[in-house]
Amino acid sequence: MNAPRRVRKPLTARQVALAQLDMFGEVPVTRQDVYAWLMAVVQMDPESFRAADYIRNYRVLDKIVAAKLDGTFEQIVGPARASARFRELDAAGTANPDARNTLGVGEHRGELAPAPLPMKPVMRAPRRPPEVIARERERAKAEKRARGKLRTSVLNRWLPSGLPSFQAILEDLGQPDAEAIGAGLQVHPTTVRRWLRDGDAPHAIKLALFWMTRWGISTVEVNAQNDAINSERIARLHELEAEKLRDNLRLVERIADFGSANDPLPNVQARHQPAETAEGMSSGADVDERSAPLPPGEQAAGALRRRAQGGAAPGGRGAARPAAEERPRRGPEASSDSDDTGRNACAA
Repeated sequence: MNAPRRVRKPLTARQVALAQLDMFGEVPVTRQDVYAWLMAVVQMDPESFRAADYIRNYRVLDKIVAAKLDGTFEQIVGPARASARFRELDAAGTANPDARNTLGVGEHRGELAPAPLPMKPVMRAPRRPPEVIARERERAKAEKRARGKLRTSVLNRWLPSGLPSFQAILEDLGQPDAEAIGAGLQVHPTTVRRWLRDGDAPHAIKLALFWMTRWGISTVEVNAQNDAINSERIARLHELEAEKLRDNLRLVERIADFGSANDPLPNVQARHQPAETAEGMSSGADVDERSAPLPPGEQAAGALRRRAQGGAAPGGRGAARPAAEERPRRGPEASSDSDDTGRNACAA
Protein backbone atom coordinates (compact mmCIF):
# COMPACT_ATOMS: atom_id res chain seq x y z
CA MET A 1 0.00 0.00 0.00
CA ASN A 2 1.14 3.51 -0.73
CA ALA A 3 1.91 5.69 2.29
CA PRO A 4 -0.32 8.75 2.77
CA ARG A 5 1.09 11.91 1.30
CA ARG A 6 2.24 14.41 3.86
CA VAL A 7 0.89 17.90 3.25
CA ARG A 8 3.25 20.66 4.32
CA LYS A 9 1.41 23.38 6.17
CA PRO A 10 2.35 26.98 5.56
CA LEU A 11 4.41 28.76 8.23
CA THR A 12 2.64 31.14 10.53
CA ALA A 13 3.70 34.71 11.18
CA ARG A 14 5.14 33.72 14.56
CA GLN A 15 7.23 30.98 12.98
CA VAL A 16 8.51 33.45 10.44
CA ALA A 17 9.43 35.86 13.23
CA LEU A 18 11.16 33.09 15.17
CA ALA A 19 13.15 32.16 12.07
CA GLN A 20 14.62 35.69 12.03
CA LEU A 21 16.32 35.38 15.43
CA ASP A 22 19.83 36.68 15.94
CA MET A 23 22.87 34.62 16.85
CA PHE A 24 21.94 34.68 20.55
CA GLY A 25 18.46 33.28 19.97
CA GLU A 26 16.73 36.56 20.77
CA VAL A 27 14.41 38.80 18.79
CA PRO A 28 16.36 41.88 17.68
CA VAL A 29 14.86 45.24 18.65
CA THR A 30 16.38 48.28 16.97
CA ARG A 31 16.14 51.96 17.75
CA GLN A 32 13.87 52.46 14.78
CA ASP A 33 11.45 49.90 16.22
CA VAL A 34 11.26 51.85 19.48
CA TYR A 35 10.73 55.16 17.66
CA ALA A 36 7.96 53.69 15.54
CA TRP A 37 6.22 52.08 18.56
CA LEU A 38 6.24 55.30 20.59
CA MET A 39 4.90 57.35 17.68
CA ALA A 40 2.24 54.79 16.64
CA VAL A 41 0.98 53.42 19.97
CA VAL A 42 1.78 56.03 22.65
CA GLN A 43 1.63 59.12 20.39
CA MET A 44 4.79 60.41 22.11
CA ASP A 45 7.78 62.18 20.60
CA PRO A 46 10.89 59.99 21.18
CA GLU A 47 12.99 63.07 22.08
CA SER A 48 10.72 64.20 24.90
CA PHE A 49 11.89 64.08 28.52
CA ARG A 50 9.27 61.46 29.45
CA ALA A 51 10.18 59.00 26.70
CA ALA A 52 13.05 57.25 28.49
CA ASP A 53 11.09 56.86 31.75
CA TYR A 54 8.05 55.60 29.87
CA ILE A 55 10.10 52.97 28.05
CA ARG A 56 11.66 51.80 31.30
CA ASN A 57 8.51 51.81 33.46
CA TYR A 58 6.01 50.40 30.97
CA ARG A 59 8.31 47.71 29.52
CA VAL A 60 8.04 48.89 25.92
CA LEU A 61 10.79 46.54 24.74
CA ASP A 62 8.90 43.49 26.04
CA LYS A 63 5.76 44.65 24.26
CA ILE A 64 7.69 45.08 21.00
CA VAL A 65 9.12 41.55 21.29
CA ALA A 66 5.64 40.11 21.95
CA ALA A 67 4.24 41.96 18.93
CA LYS A 68 7.04 40.66 16.73
CA LEU A 69 6.41 37.10 17.86
CA ASP A 70 2.71 37.48 17.14
CA GLY A 71 3.39 38.97 13.70
CA THR A 72 1.38 42.14 14.35
CA PHE A 73 4.30 44.55 14.80
CA GLU A 74 4.51 45.72 11.19
CA GLN A 75 0.77 46.36 11.03
CA ILE A 76 0.92 48.51 14.17
CA VAL A 77 3.97 50.65 13.31
CA GLY A 78 3.45 50.82 9.50
CA PRO A 79 1.87 54.34 9.44
CA ALA A 80 4.51 55.69 11.84
CA ARG A 81 7.39 54.52 9.66
CA ALA A 82 5.99 56.49 6.69
CA SER A 83 5.91 59.80 8.61
CA ALA A 84 8.44 62.60 8.08
CA ARG A 85 9.32 62.78 11.79
CA PHE A 86 10.40 59.13 11.78
CA ARG A 87 12.64 59.68 8.75
CA GLU A 88 14.21 62.69 10.49
CA LEU A 89 14.95 60.73 13.67
CA ASP A 90 16.23 57.77 11.70
CA ALA A 91 18.67 59.91 9.76
CA ALA A 92 19.98 61.63 12.92
CA GLY A 93 20.48 58.35 14.76
CA THR A 94 22.23 56.58 11.90
CA ALA A 95 24.74 59.42 11.39
CA ASN A 96 25.79 59.46 15.10
CA PRO A 97 28.71 57.02 15.73
CA ASP A 98 28.05 56.90 19.52
CA ALA A 99 24.50 55.69 19.10
CA ARG A 100 23.70 52.34 20.74
CA ASN A 101 20.56 50.29 21.14
CA THR A 102 21.01 49.27 24.78
CA LEU A 103 19.22 52.17 26.50
CA GLY A 104 16.66 52.99 23.85
CA VAL A 105 15.63 56.60 23.26
CA GLY A 106 18.13 59.42 23.87
CA GLU A 107 21.31 57.76 22.64
CA HIS A 108 21.03 59.34 19.21
CA ARG A 109 22.53 62.52 20.76
CA GLY A 110 25.63 60.66 21.95
CA GLU A 111 24.69 60.48 25.67
CA LEU A 112 26.47 57.72 27.60
CA ALA A 113 25.03 55.69 30.41
CA PRO A 114 25.65 57.27 33.84
CA ALA A 115 28.28 55.59 35.99
CA PRO A 116 26.83 53.48 38.81
CA LEU A 117 26.99 54.96 42.30
CA PRO A 118 29.53 53.41 44.68
CA MET A 119 27.72 51.10 47.07
CA LYS A 120 29.06 49.32 50.09
CA PRO A 121 28.76 45.54 50.10
CA VAL A 122 25.78 44.26 51.99
CA MET A 123 26.77 42.90 55.41
CA ARG A 124 24.91 39.74 56.25
CA ALA A 125 24.91 37.73 59.42
CA PRO A 126 26.97 34.54 59.34
CA ARG A 127 25.08 31.40 58.54
CA ARG A 128 24.29 29.28 61.54
CA PRO A 129 25.03 25.56 61.51
CA PRO A 130 22.07 23.30 60.67
CA GLU A 131 22.26 21.56 64.06
CA VAL A 132 21.86 24.91 65.86
CA ILE A 133 18.78 25.74 63.77
CA ALA A 134 17.31 22.29 64.42
CA ARG A 135 17.96 22.66 68.17
CA GLU A 136 16.21 26.04 68.27
CA ARG A 137 13.22 24.65 66.39
CA GLU A 138 12.91 21.71 68.78
CA ARG A 139 13.09 24.06 71.77
CA ALA A 140 10.39 26.28 70.27
CA LYS A 141 8.16 23.24 69.66
CA ALA A 142 8.71 22.02 73.23
CA GLU A 143 7.79 25.44 74.64
CA LYS A 144 4.66 25.51 72.49
CA ARG A 145 3.63 22.05 73.70
CA ALA A 146 4.25 23.09 77.32
CA ARG A 147 2.07 26.19 76.89
CA GLY A 148 -0.66 24.06 75.36
CA LYS A 149 -0.56 21.58 78.22
CA LEU A 150 -0.67 24.38 80.79
CA ARG A 151 -3.63 26.02 79.06
CA THR A 152 -5.46 22.71 78.86
CA SER A 153 -4.77 21.87 82.50
CA VAL A 154 -6.00 25.28 83.66
CA LEU A 155 -9.17 24.95 81.60
CA ASN A 156 -9.86 21.46 82.92
CA ARG A 157 -9.17 22.57 86.48
CA TRP A 158 -11.22 25.75 86.71
CA LEU A 159 -13.91 25.44 84.04
CA PRO A 160 -17.02 23.35 84.62
CA SER A 161 -17.20 20.04 82.83
CA GLY A 162 -20.46 20.92 81.06
CA LEU A 163 -22.30 24.20 80.51
CA PRO A 164 -26.08 24.54 80.25
CA SER A 165 -27.58 25.91 77.08
CA PHE A 166 -27.83 29.64 76.50
CA GLN A 167 -31.61 29.58 76.91
CA ALA A 168 -31.37 27.66 80.22
CA ILE A 169 -28.87 30.19 81.56
CA LEU A 170 -31.14 33.10 80.62
CA GLU A 171 -34.17 31.41 82.20
CA ASP A 172 -32.28 30.90 85.45
CA LEU A 173 -31.25 34.57 85.44
CA GLY A 174 -34.84 35.74 84.93
CA GLN A 175 -34.79 36.44 81.17
CA PRO A 176 -32.88 39.77 81.23
CA ASP A 177 -33.21 42.04 78.19
CA ALA A 178 -30.49 42.69 75.63
CA GLU A 179 -29.57 46.09 77.11
CA ALA A 180 -28.93 44.61 80.58
CA ILE A 181 -26.84 41.75 79.22
CA GLY A 182 -24.86 44.12 77.00
CA ALA A 183 -24.22 46.53 79.88
CA GLY A 184 -23.05 43.70 82.13
CA LEU A 185 -20.77 42.11 79.54
CA GLN A 186 -19.74 45.40 77.84
CA VAL A 187 -21.20 44.23 74.53
CA HIS A 188 -23.40 46.17 72.12
CA PRO A 189 -27.11 45.34 72.48
CA THR A 190 -27.31 44.54 68.76
CA THR A 191 -24.83 41.71 69.26
CA VAL A 192 -26.86 40.41 72.20
CA ARG A 193 -30.03 40.47 70.10
CA ARG A 194 -28.27 38.40 67.44
CA TRP A 195 -27.33 35.85 70.15
CA LEU A 196 -30.93 35.75 71.33
CA ARG A 197 -32.17 35.30 67.76
CA ASP A 198 -29.68 32.47 67.10
CA GLY A 199 -30.36 30.83 70.47
CA ASP A 200 -26.66 30.48 71.24
CA ALA A 201 -23.68 32.60 72.31
CA PRO A 202 -19.91 32.20 72.37
CA HIS A 203 -18.46 29.87 74.98
CA ALA A 204 -16.82 32.73 76.90
CA ILE A 205 -20.15 34.58 77.19
CA LYS A 206 -21.97 31.49 78.46
CA LEU A 207 -19.18 30.85 80.94
CA ALA A 208 -19.37 34.43 82.27
CA LEU A 209 -23.14 34.14 82.73
CA PHE A 210 -22.85 30.63 84.22
CA TRP A 211 -21.13 31.87 87.40
CA MET A 212 -24.15 34.09 88.14
CA THR A 213 -26.64 31.24 87.95
CA ARG A 214 -27.54 28.94 90.84
CA TRP A 215 -25.36 26.21 89.38
CA GLY A 216 -22.35 28.48 89.25
CA ILE A 217 -22.92 29.81 92.78
CA SER A 218 -23.28 26.28 94.16
CA THR A 219 -20.11 25.25 92.34
CA VAL A 220 -18.23 28.15 93.90
CA GLU A 221 -19.55 27.32 97.37
CA VAL A 222 -18.65 23.64 97.03
CA ASN A 223 -15.18 24.51 95.83
CA ALA A 224 -14.72 26.93 98.72
CA GLN A 225 -15.89 24.28 101.22
CA ASN A 226 -13.56 21.69 99.75
CA ASP A 227 -10.68 24.13 99.82
CA ALA A 228 -11.36 24.93 103.49
CA ILE A 229 -11.46 21.23 104.44
CA ASN A 230 -8.30 20.50 102.53
CA SER A 231 -6.55 23.47 104.11
CA GLU A 232 -7.54 22.30 107.61
CA ARG A 233 -6.24 18.80 106.92
CA ILE A 234 -3.00 20.13 105.52
CA ALA A 235 -2.53 22.36 108.59
CA ARG A 236 -3.10 19.38 110.91
CA LEU A 237 -0.58 17.31 108.99
CA HIS A 238 1.93 20.12 109.29
CA GLU A 239 1.36 20.31 113.06
CA LEU A 240 1.94 16.57 113.46
CA GLU A 241 5.07 16.78 111.38
CA ALA A 242 6.36 19.71 113.46
CA GLU A 243 5.70 17.82 116.73
CA LYS A 244 7.57 14.82 115.37
CA LEU A 245 10.51 17.02 114.46
CA ARG A 246 10.53 18.55 117.96
CA ASP A 247 10.62 15.06 119.51
CA ASN A 248 13.55 14.15 117.31
CA LEU A 249 15.32 17.35 118.34
CA ARG A 250 14.85 16.61 122.04
CA LEU A 251 16.19 13.09 121.52
CA VAL A 252 19.26 14.46 119.77
CA GLU A 253 19.84 16.90 122.63
CA ARG A 254 19.72 14.09 125.19
CA ILE A 255 22.09 11.95 123.14
CA ALA A 256 24.59 14.77 122.61
CA ASP A 257 24.53 15.98 126.27
CA PHE A 258 27.19 13.69 127.84
CA GLY A 259 27.43 15.65 131.11
CA SER A 260 29.42 14.27 134.09
CA ALA A 261 30.26 10.63 134.80
CA ASN A 262 28.17 10.70 138.02
CA ASP A 263 25.06 12.16 136.36
CA PRO A 264 22.12 9.77 136.57
CA LEU A 265 20.60 8.35 133.45
CA PRO A 266 17.53 10.08 132.04
CA ASN A 267 14.22 8.94 133.60
CA VAL A 268 16.10 6.98 136.34
CA GLN A 269 15.68 7.85 140.04
CA ALA A 270 18.98 7.77 142.00
CA ARG A 271 18.76 5.81 145.27
CA HIS A 272 20.46 7.04 148.46
CA GLN A 273 23.73 5.23 149.21
CA PRO A 274 24.61 4.67 152.97
CA ALA A 275 27.81 6.26 154.24
CA GLU A 276 30.75 3.94 154.76
CA THR A 277 31.99 3.45 158.36
CA ALA A 278 35.29 2.32 159.79
CA GLU A 279 35.87 -1.38 160.26
CA GLY A 280 34.69 -2.76 163.58
CA MET A 281 32.38 0.21 164.23
CA SER A 282 28.64 0.50 163.74
CA SER A 283 26.68 3.57 162.71
CA GLY A 284 24.63 3.50 165.93
CA ALA A 285 24.62 6.02 168.80
CA ASP A 286 27.00 3.96 171.02
CA VAL A 287 30.10 4.94 169.00
CA ASP A 288 32.89 6.45 171.11
CA GLU A 289 33.52 9.98 169.92
CA ARG A 290 37.14 9.84 171.09
CA SER A 291 38.00 6.93 168.79
CA ALA A 292 36.35 8.57 165.76
CA PRO A 293 38.66 10.54 163.47
CA LEU A 294 38.34 14.31 163.48
CA PRO A 295 37.50 16.26 160.38
CA PRO A 296 40.52 17.36 158.32
CA GLY A 297 40.08 21.00 159.27
CA GLU A 298 40.08 20.31 163.05
CA GLN A 299 43.05 17.96 162.70
CA ALA A 300 45.08 20.66 160.91
CA ALA A 301 44.11 23.31 163.50
CA GLY A 302 45.13 21.05 166.42
CA ALA A 303 48.46 20.20 164.81
CA LEU A 304 49.30 23.85 164.35
CA ARG A 305 48.34 24.60 167.96
CA ARG A 306 50.54 21.85 169.37
CA ARG A 307 53.44 22.84 167.14
CA ALA A 308 53.18 26.39 168.41
CA GLN A 309 53.37 25.12 172.01
CA GLY A 310 56.67 23.34 171.19
CA GLY A 311 55.48 19.79 171.55
CA ALA A 312 55.57 17.06 169.00
CA ALA A 313 52.38 16.32 167.27
CA PRO A 314 50.85 13.06 168.43
CA GLY A 315 50.17 12.19 164.86
CA GLY A 316 53.64 13.15 163.65
CA ARG A 317 56.37 10.98 162.28
CA GLY A 318 57.39 8.20 164.71
CA ALA A 319 54.27 8.41 166.86
CA ALA A 320 52.03 5.41 167.34
CA ARG A 321 48.81 5.49 165.36
CA PRO A 322 45.52 4.86 167.15
CA ALA A 323 43.74 1.58 166.58
CA ALA A 324 40.91 3.26 164.65
CA GLU A 325 43.35 4.77 162.14
CA GLU A 326 45.38 1.62 161.54
CA ARG A 327 45.14 0.55 157.93
CA PRO A 328 43.94 -2.99 157.35
CA ARG A 329 46.25 -5.41 155.65
CA ARG A 330 45.45 -6.45 152.12
CA GLY A 331 45.08 -9.99 150.91
CA PRO A 332 43.08 -13.04 151.91
CA GLU A 333 44.70 -13.14 155.41
CA ALA A 334 43.75 -9.54 156.06
CA SER A 335 40.15 -10.23 155.08
CA SER A 336 39.91 -13.20 157.48
CA ASP A 337 41.48 -11.19 160.33
CA SER A 338 39.08 -8.31 159.78
CA ASP A 339 36.12 -10.71 159.81
CA ASP A 340 37.29 -12.23 163.14
CA THR A 341 37.78 -8.76 164.64
CA GLY A 342 34.30 -7.73 163.60
CA ARG A 343 32.70 -10.85 165.04
CA ASN A 344 34.56 -10.39 168.34
CA ALA A 345 33.44 -6.78 168.59
CA CYS A 346 29.83 -7.74 167.97
CA ALA A 347 30.00 -10.54 170.60
CA ALA A 348 31.43 -8.12 173.17
